Amino acid sequence: IQVPLAVQEARLLAAHRAADPEAQDHYLRGQQLMYRRDSPGVLGSIEEFRRAIQADPSYTAAYAGLSQAYSVSVAYDYARPESSYVWAARALAVASRAIALDSMNAEAIGERGWLGLFFGAPEERRVEQDLRRAIELKPSEAQPHLWYAEFLASEGRAQEAYAAAERAVELDPVAPAVRMVQVLTAF
Repeated sequence: IQVPLAVQEARLLAAHRAADPEAQDHYLRGQQLMYRRDSPGVLGSIEEFRRAIQADPSYTAAYAGLSQAYSVSVAYDYARPESSYVWAARALAVASRAIALDSMNAEAIGERGWLGLFFGAPEERRVEQDLRRAIELKPSEAQPHLWYAEFLASEGRAQEAYAAAERAVELDPVAPAVRMVQVLTAF
């Protein structure tokens, strides 16, 4: 059976390469820890993502995961004793590194958009562009829809925000963060 691919799908498949098994193992451990969203889990995920990058410095998913872990640490106030701005700067630097390695890394692009939303972007349009681009690259991933809902809510675009949050719930109905944003956009 041969299935025709869209140009973008073909590019994504061509750009994909197998990760180093050790790096992938650390990455998956990091994702599992971060999903808990408690302080030991999120801080432990940072170490796992760092180990993944050490094992394979070109593994962009690990950079995106590390960026998100730094961001979650800031959002949940786990970044002590350092300043949240130091950790936010680290998150942006790591996301930027992932994008430099792979300009189609949806997670890193979405992360950069989220960071711009909460820590100030040079221009508001960049935030929306990043979040929409992340959704375009990975429409079946809940996280960029969630961040886009937060952006839309911050812009006073309540109906669009709720619709984006609903889409995130459809994609990942058991994620606590997704449910929380859905409730927040309902008001």
